[in-house]
Amino acid sequence: MAKTQLISMRLPAELVQRMDRMAKLRDVPRSQVVYEFISESIDQEELTVKAMTDPILSGAMMQAFARPEVLRALGSVMRDQLTDDQLSLFAAVTTGAAAAAQSVDLSRRKPAAPPTPPPARKGKKR
Repeated sequence: MAKTQLISMRLPAELVQRMDRMAKLRDVPRSQVVYEFISESIDQEELTVKAMTDPILSGAMMQAFARPEVLRALGSVMRDQLTDDQLSLFAAVTTGAAAAAQSVDLSRRKPAAPPTPPPARKGKKR
């Protein structure tokens, strides 16, 4: 049998009421509902972090998000919720500031140009 620990926390009343409704509908104790919700959330978060920290997967996800149709959809949803700096960062990270600003029209003002790459190192190739 797995060890258990008792935790105590405060939750908004509305959230507790929603959990109680789910427990009643499913005919299970509230503690089971809470346990299942937390377990599923932790599982999903672990997968998300694992994917985002994997250089190949995170690169693939960035490429998927950089597609013009995805950027247009995200831009239209997010435009009014983000600050100018966030919009500029979003544009720069996804497809490059200039391309994103033209294809998505995300910014309320023109984003900064992406940084220039460092000069190539001189010397023997290995």
